[in-house]
Amino acid sequence: MARSKRSVQESRTAWLDESGHEAAGHATVLLAAVEVSPADAAMLRAALISSMRSDVDRVHWRDEHPDRRHRLLAILSHHRITAWVAVEEQVPTKQKEAARARCLAALLEMLDHDGVTELVVEGRPRSDHHDLRTIRRSRTGVQLLRFGTKREPMLWIADVVAGVRAGSTTFLGGDHARWGQELRLWTEHIRRV
Repeated sequence: MARSKRSVQESRTAWLDESGHEAAGHATVLLAAVEVSPADAAMLRAALISSMRSDVDRVHWRDEHPDRRHRLLAILSHHRITAWVAVEEQVPTKQKEAARARCLAALLEMLDHDGVTELVVEGRPRSDHHDLRTIRRSRTGVQLLRFGTKREPMLWIADVVAGVRAGSTTFLGGDHARWGQELRLWTEHIRRV
């Protein structure tokens, strides 16, 4: 559907975060975007905030204990979440930013195809201009709504999806298959770049 035919009432927002790892001079770059049913968004935000440990100000999959990961996945499994993932593997470490741009471009295409109109990206203050350039150059109808902060619960959901899908024992403590089975999403789209 052409963007000009979409009404303001049809705007849909996705939330984007990244994951990945480096080893032996190469990196895996993975971006995950999530959309939460508008009917579930307020409830899900409240559930995530109320589940926070008192010693942290956000959810970060890599830093969570396995028991906490189970609780997070249980919370998410009760809500309608759609996820899109773009990943590029075996990237020379010095080319990570270019790989991120390719993954972001692929995600923008997938989001646009599925009718998402707005994107909130977890901010990277020293590098936001790279993402902004990629979004501006894209030939999609997806617009950057804003760069979000690490304290935004919707970005925590993208972080969980990215962390689970990264598939690295560094991030998942060797339990990738189990975490992947526990991550029950309404819909998931994955593209290797």
